[in-house]
Amino acid sequence: SIRESITVMPIKCFIETLKPEHLHKILELCGSPDESIWPGVSRMPWYNNFKPARPMRRSLREVLLHRLDPKALDLLDRMLTLDPSKRISAKDALDAEYFRTKP
Repeated sequence: SIRESITVMPIKCFIETLKPEHLHKILELCGSPDESIWPGVSRMPWYNNFKPARPMRRSLREVLLHRLDPKALDLLDRMLTLDPSKRISAKDALDAEYFRTKP
């Protein structure tokens, strides 16, 4: 389907070229994909290759809290949501408060 081509194919291509240490860093920030945060993820063909040995909780906000402006952190958090159906759209991202506030 078109939806699968847009959401699954980029991830599959990305995972196939991803180095293990990079994947580990991504999972440390974004957490492990599982059914509670991304319903249906376990049915993805790449899921077992992507799943870490131990579950990791999302820590993006904690790690970047003192490094980014709160509005930038909010936008980044919404952009890096694992479940594509809950991720912010490009249009909504461009309308985010971060871009409407003077530094």
